[in-house]
Amino acid sequence: MTLNQGTNVLIVEDDTDQRYFLSRILSNVPHHVYLVSMATTLKEAVQSLARQQPQAMLLDLNLPDSQALATLYYMRKHYPNVAIIVITAIDDYDVEYKAMKEGIQEYLVKGQYSKGELLRSVDHALERKRQILEIDNKQKELAEVLHKIRAGNVDAVISSKTPSGSMRIQDAGLVAENEALLEKLEMLANRDTLSKLPNRLYFENNLAVSLRHAARYKQSFAILFIDIDHFKVINDNYGHDAGDRLLKAVSKRMSDCIREGDMLARFGGDEFGLILPQANGERAGRVAKKVNDSYMRPFNLGRQQVRVTVSIGIAVYPDGGENAADLMKHADVALYRVKHSGRNGF
Repeated sequence: MTLNQGTNVLIVEDDTDQRYFLSRILSNVPHHVYLVSMATTLKEAVQSLARQQPQAMLLDLNLPDSQALATLYYMRKHYPNVAIIVITAIDDYDVEYKAMKEGIQEYLVKGQYSKGELLRSVDHALERKRQILEIDNKQKELAEVLHKIRAGNVDAVISSKTPSGSMRIQDAGLVAENEALLEKLEMLANRDTLSKLPNRLYFENNLAVSLRHAARYKQSFAILFIDIDHFKVINDNYGHDAGDRLLKAVSKRMSDCIREGDMLARFGGDEFGLILPQANGERAGRVAKKVNDSYMRPFNLGRQQVRVTVSIGIAVYPDGGENAADLMKHADVALYRVKHSGRNGF
């Protein structure tokens, strides 16, 4: 998004002082333009969303015409592509936990956050939602192309940001003869092009298989969500090329911490996922500690040496969820708790 376009943010808050406090913070950010609109009720918010859907929403849960989690459930159901940052007076772990499970990006309690924390939360929420939508759209498109090719319908064109540029599939005979092209399509659909690790789509497909296997054989398994702490600082200080080199090195180091049969994936940005088959909470904790400890050694980025840490959220089947959505939400909530309690842990 360019500076001229700005970022549309909707503040849904019935308290006048709080509403204008948030607006002033967003209106005075150097080098970026936030285009702020405001609503005081759920009804006003829906009317505003009908006129223009924002990239992000700062949402108070208790409104004159909607209370607590009912407010969030409505917004998530009807506006799933909007990054939601909850800002509420409800300082309650159960409410926060349920809100995170519902898929919000951040949960802030009124009076307990600084201006910097608010801006970081908005920045993180926007970037995370953008990555999720971009990756999901690209992977669905590529998966559809693969499905059409295997079904004999190859009247398709795909493009990728790779050295090969765009690739055109013209007839079934060409595809049948060109195994290298099919392998390239497979990689684009299932692999992260930077790290060469499996991507989010492949992770979710593997998770579905793991769930069926665990249910059939009455076994446990664990998933870990892993974020590099303050990765944006690396990009800001050393540039995106250095950031890409770090991501490759991080991927390699994490791969060295797991055993054959475990599955490490990169979701995008600084986010990774790990599936540990036949693992209980104890083994998941040991692997998380091993990953954390591996980052005690610095990374070489050309002439610079940098140190990074990671935050890890863990969910174990079946206690942490009996389906993919619940397991991933539990892992995401666990990760969120680690990040908000100082990071560099699990």
